[in-house]
Amino acid sequence: MVNNVKALQADLHELFQWSHDGQVLSSTDKSKIICCDPNNDEASYVLGSSNPTVDEERDLGVIIDKSLKP
Repeated sequence: MVNNVKALQADLHELFQWSHDGQVLSSTDKSKIICCDPNNDEASYVLGSSNPTVDEERDLGVIIDKSLKP
């Protein structure tokens, strides 16, 4: 489980670095991460300098929570 969290964090760092190096503008303030694993509520991820981990997010008027139920 810990290895999966570390692997995902490494991938997020690579994605952020790739977009930064390629001057692909992205707003990390608008990026959100919802952890859907009920066995791992303590995982926290960083994207750039922000911590976009949330329990729920609204998109197109639909609120999705970490159970993936709209």
